[in-house]
Amino acid sequence: MKRKILFLFGVFSLIFLLNLTSALDISACQNLSVAGTTYNLTQNVNITGATCFNINVSNVTLDCGGFSVTGSNASSTYGITTNAFNTTIRNCNVSNFTTAIYINGADNGTISNISAYSTASSGYGVYLNSQSNYNTFSDIYAYSGQANPFFSSDSDRNNVTNLTAITPSSSVALYLSRGDYNNFINSSATSAGYAVYFGTDASYNNFTNFIANSTASTAVYLSWGGSTS
Repeated sequence: MKRKILFLFGVFSLIFLLNLTSALDISACQNLSVAGTTYNLTQNVNITGATCFNINVSNVTLDCGGFSVTGSNASSTYGITTNAFNTTIRNCNVSNFTTAIYINGADNGTISNISAYSTASSGYGVYLNSQSNYNTFSDIYAYSGQANPFFSSDSDRNNVTNLTAITPSSSVALYLSRGDYNNFINSSATSAGYAVYFGTDASYNNFTNFIANSTASTAVYLSWGGSTS
């Protein structure tokens, strides 16, 4: 019995130590490459001509704590990008990158309480690409001065709640291309062009309590005969 108690104590101690080492404070842009780690941003960060945070391993959390991630509007740069499974990104204010939040072939992520702001030429607020599936978005403010605030390509079964997508340009505020079974709830899209645009092979997407507003064009445009409700 004593050996069993000692063994269990050792196991619990190991778990406790592992938990202690699974959170890291960061204060600069960098690759987030330790799987299973929560990275806590401790101050505003800036970077010139490059991507700030790149997540390339599974089960990583980036908590910006409300701090800002700011770039220099350089081409081909991302504020935060991930191609990894089960990424969590939260409490971030991201601006001045080609794309503020880039989800590229990443599944099962959770992205919440985000301001994704781009004024770059052909810049995006939030961009899902290349089979980024089963992700959950909530409380997202996505803005693009010249392109699409929220763009989803070839990505399925994502759930989006409380999205505000805004562009003052004639670009599409919410653009769906080759994506099925995505859900948008309690959200809105505003543009001087199409507010919502369904591209090729965008089918079975559901909108609940959604406001689409165009100041100068058609609010919702279906470019093909897919099924959407």
